[in-house]
Amino acid sequence: MRRLTLLLAAGLVACAPTVHVPYDDPGADQSQAGRRTVAHETRPMFWQRPPRCVVVLPIARANELDALDARAIEAAAARHLSGRVDRVLGPMRRDRALRRLALSLDHPDDRRRFAAQTDCGHGVRLATEVRGGWALIWTERQIGFAADLIDLRDDTVLWQARHTARRGGGGVPLSPLSLLMSAGVAAQLATDEDVLPSLLDDALRRTLATLPDTR
Repeated sequence: MRRLTLLLAAGLVACAPTVHVPYDDPGADQSQAGRRTVAHETRPMFWQRPPRCVVVLPIARANELDALDARAIEAAAARHLSGRVDRVLGPMRRDRALRRLALSLDHPDDRRRFAAQTDCGHGVRLATEVRGGWALIWTERQIGFAADLIDLRDDTVLWQARHTARRGGGGVPLSPLSLLMSAGVAAQLATDEDVLPSLLDDALRRTLATLPDTR
């Protein structure tokens, strides 16, 4: 019965609703049973400068993402942004334009020149961090994802959002058999190469869905 209760509780967490909170909510990044939290803010200036074109800026990584490719993250973000903005410059189009113009988006002056010469005045900055742990009977994988929209002319932040996607597996051993089962589930999740890309897509979708649609 206790094992059944644990399984039912895990199922409820998996079906948890997404809760939207203010970006400065101090509890937004804390793990809370039964809900997924997305913190976001759309600043008043956004509506004075609504984006018609957005370039995906090179990603900033808080730690080394061995299992994820930064360019793949940028491309995935571009796909999600295409459902919110008329025109999106993903990593391939961005890099071609940067080579042609001999500019670098790391520098404010170059960002202003890029905006003027490509008629693309806004950029989305991305940051992501992989976290997690693996014990004998439990594994948890996490991807923290953050994004903000800036006006390339002056780096004003117009919108920002963040979310941590989590996935765990294993259980509380109640017998030698359940210990083996829990350890097997935990090991399978820890070594599953599809988990991180799936978590990334979850984090991208939930975060970028808070960007107002300006198409």
